[in-house]
This record gives sequence, structure tokens and C-alpha cells, in this order.
Amino acid sequence: RQWDIGAPPTPNISNMDPLTITNIQTHGDMNDGYRSWASSCLDVQHNNNNNDDDNNEEENGNERMVQVLCQQAKHKFLNMHEGHDEELAQLSLALGPALKSDLSVSIVRALGTIRGALMGVSVSSKALKVETLDLLEGYLLAQCECESASSSSVSASVGPVDGAVSDIVISAVECVEALLLCCKSVMENLEIVEVLRIACDAVRGAGISSLMRVGRSACYSLLQKALDVFVHLKKNRNIDNTPSTDEEYLRSFASFCASSLMGEKDPRCLLSALQLLQQCLAQFPSRVIPHREFFERASIYYPISFYPPPNDPHKVTREDLQVCLRQVICAPSMPISLPFTLFIQHLFDEFDEDDGEDNEKSCDIKYEIIEDTTNLIKFDSVNTATDLQEGHPSLSRSDIDKFSSALIRAHEWSFEIAPSQHLEEKTNEGKEGSSSALRLSHKCLSVASQVSSMLDRKSDLWDAFCSSPIRVLSRRCGEMPESLRGRSSSRYLCALSCSSAAAHQRCVQELSPQLLNIIRSAATARSKWSRDTDFERVIAALISLKALMQLKTQNSVQFFPDSLVIYSDEAM
Repeated sequence: RQWDIGAPPTPNISNMDPLTITNIQTHGDMNDGYRSWASSCLDVQHNNNNNDDDNNEEENGNERMVQVLCQQAKHKFLNMHEGHDEELAQLSLALGPALKSDLSVSIVRALGTIRGALMGVSVSSKALKVETLDLLEGYLLAQCECESASSSSVSASVGPVDGAVSDIVISAVECVEALLLCCKSVMENLEIVEVLRIACDAVRGAGISSLMRVGRSACYSLLQKALDVFVHLKKNRNIDNTPSTDEEYLRSFASFCASSLMGEKDPRCLLSALQLLQQCLAQFPSRVIPHREFFERASIYYPISFYPPPNDPHKVTREDLQVCLRQVICAPSMPISLPFTLFIQHLFDEFDEDDGEDNEKSCDIKYEIIEDTTNLIKFDSVNTATDLQEGHPSLSRSDIDKFSSALIRAHEWSFEIAPSQHLEEKTNEGKEGSSSALRLSHKCLSVASQVSSMLDRKSDLWDAFCSSPIRVLSRRCGEMPESLRGRSSSRYLCALSCSSAAAHQRCVQELSPQLLNIIRSAATARSKWSRDTDFERVIAALISLKALMQLKTQNSVQFFPDSLVIYSDEAM
């Protein structure tokens, strides 16, 4: 297993009969089919001109040849009844000259032929000997190493040297994937964690971050296939609990998968990487998952900013990426404080206040963040603050206070970017054609009312979410009710007021005196009114007072007008 790059693997002859050994040592390959494939690998016609059309045609011809060799080898080994180990040894010897070639095309064709043979073995469900797997593993892992490959005398038939090396590495990675599929049939003398180690070694040697998109996709596919084979072997061997001796291998594999995500920008590769982390969370015990590393690697992509172009042929949607990302950063085993802090941080992010397409997207993103936060905490699954604290002990009064402040700020921001839409009272969230700003505003009000109704008035969490904001917003509304912030505060207070009797009473006590004071002051000095200021202020105060006194019911909460008596007579 200490072969140089390009050197053919030495066949494992320990279990061959004497006649086979003699034939291989004397003739190298007694199969005419293998000799024909080897000739096809070496038969490379290289164009020395710089014509792009000729080069593209040559490259397409090489790809077709690799596909043909791969299919022929797959068909032969699929229909083979026995002797797969010996035949693989003969095939390796026959392909030796191609694997030692200075032309990358010859090496890629030879690797494609080996991959086809391994695919045939895996589909036929014939068991290879562990010695054969070790033999092929050592050679293929060596071919995956970029640095060693680049230092060899490989020259490109098409494109620069880096492209040639990349082609070899990708072909070797695909061969390792086919090799792992063969492991499904190898039941004896093979530790199931070995498939994870092999995949990590191959991808580490390939240098996933230095590869082009196609190469990175091949590496993610290899890691995913290794995980699938691991689960298959574990199920077939009826292994319910992971042995403690294997936990370090699982932890290392999970950490390696997380590190491979760093710097990924292509949506297709990002989706594959997130799905890989998702599978690790589902298949591995929670104690071996590096949760903080998973979160740190994945959270940099939140919220998803990718919007596919029209008629995207790759069919990767923003929704697909969102679902996978949420399942990683909001996994049941993930400490809730990590995603909660992330969501609140992004809710507080400031956006430009100029109208435009960017603001529409920003509103949609804030809407999604609020949904993610409420789904994370699951306020609808608790009835009291005690239940909330028991279900989420890591959330404190400070956390709930930050969530309340974030909702208020997001609601204010929706007013700032689209003030005219909020003045139309009949427009609502469910109406078709509602703007993103209006949808965001209604979402903030809905969540605020929902959370307030779920919390116990006597708890610190209710005081953090309702009592303090009511006091601050009432003061703001009483100062300038006609301003955008005043109108926003009034509407938010009305939403809280409708959530529970306690919240309604607190809103009336804090806000009504402020509004009545505006009306009283205007009435005593009406001769000094200015149409542009006092009229608007009094009208805004009357509208807010009317909204507060129009009692509504929500969540089967009944309200009694006792707290309004002292204010209603004075208002009239």
C-alpha cells in the first residue's frame, strides 16, 4: 500500500490457485477484453493546436470513451458468477501502463474502467475479500492526493495542469464511492466505521476546498454514500447501540463533514453539505455530535440569501436550502440558546428605508425569521410561563425581553418603509396582493398577541414581554400619536390589549391618561390650534382611544369594561 502515483496495484495472489498465478506472472493479463480496454485507455490523440472547437470536441470524445469503458466493465463484472477478486487483480495489471501514463486522459479512462468494474460487483452483491478492498483502497486514496498528483509528471491533454489533476482526483473519488458500495456485501472482518474513515481520507486527500464545483459535488456524494453504507451495515448486523470504541470515529466523521462546509458558495454543493449534516444528526448518537461546530459552520448561511434565476435548470430552490438549514441549526439536540440568539440578532439588523425591491425581500426575510423563532420556542404548545421555563430552561427573562424588543422594532420598520399602506384600515394580511411590509406588520402583531396570551401575568416572562413594553410604547404614543412611531406603537398596544384581560387592563391604565391629556389640552387651547399639527395630533389620539375602547375577544378571552368607566365618561 505504499505505491507511487500512477503505479499499478500489485494483485493479492495469496488466495489464487497456482495456474492463475502462473498466467498472471507470465502474461500479465490472459483476458483479451482487459487488453482491449487498456489499449483504449492509451489510444489518446492529442491536438497540439489552440482551436477551442477542436479542444471541446476532443474533451467530449474523452468523456464518451470513459462512459463506454465504465459501462463495459460494469456489464462484465455484473454477469460474472465468481472469481471477482482474481479478475480485479487481472484488470489492474492490464491497466498498469495506462495508470502510469503521463497523459491525464489515459489515467482518467483507466480509473473509469475500474469504477465500472466495482459498480458491477456492487450491483451483483458479490462479496469481495477484505484484502482486495484494502488493496484498491490504498491505491485509490493515493490517487486522490492533489499535492502528490500535481508533483508527478502528469501533463494535460486538454487544459492546464491543474485541470488535469482535478480530473484525476474526481475520477479517483468516484472510484472510492464505487468501492464503498462493494462494502455492503463484505460482512466479515470489516469494521463498519472503516467506510467512514475511507471516505474522510479520500476527501481530505482530494482537498475539497481547492476543487471546482464538480469535484466538490463528487466529494459530498462520497461522504453521503459512506454514511448510507454505514447505516446499511449497522442495520444488517443488528447493531442497536454504537460501541464506545467507535464513537471517536463517528465524532471525527461528523466534525470533518462540518469543516467541509466552510467557504461553500455554490447552492448545489451547499444543499448537499447541509443534507449531510442533517443525516449525521439523524443517524449518530447526540453525544458524538459536535453541536457548536455544526451550528457555527451552518449559521453563517442564515438567513438564506439565494434567489434562483428564472428557468434555473438545476432546480435548487431557496425553500430547499431553508428547510435543510433549519433542520441543522434547530435540531432537537441543538441547545436552543444558539439558534434563538441568531434569530434575534438578525431581527435587529437594520435595513435601508428607501422603497424598492430590496425592502420587499428584507420584509420577507424578517417575516421568515419571526416564524422560525416562534416555531423554535413553540409558544402554542405551552399554557403557562412555568411550562415555558420547564420546556426551555435556557431562555431567560432577558431573552424574552429581546424577542419583544425585536418584534416592536420590526413592526416599526414596516411602518417606516410603507407608511401609506398602513393607513388603509381595510387592508389586511390575508388579502391577495398585500405588500411584504403589511404582511410583516400583521405577523408581528399576531405573534405579540399570541405570546402575551400564553404567558402567566404573575411571571417575570410576562412582565418582560408585556409590562415594560406597554409602559414604553404608551409614553411614546402619548407624546406624538400622529407620528409614524406613534401610530405603530398604538397598533402594537391594541394587539397586546386583545390578548388577555391582564394585558388589556395594563394598556388602558398606561395609554388612556396619555391620550386624554392630549384631547384635554387641545380643548382648553383650541383658539391656538394649528391645522398642520394640533388637528392631526387630536385626530390620532381619538383614533387610538377608539381602538382601545372597542373591546374584542381573542382565544376565548372575555373582557369586562370596568377599567374603562373612569376614562370613557371623561372622553365623552
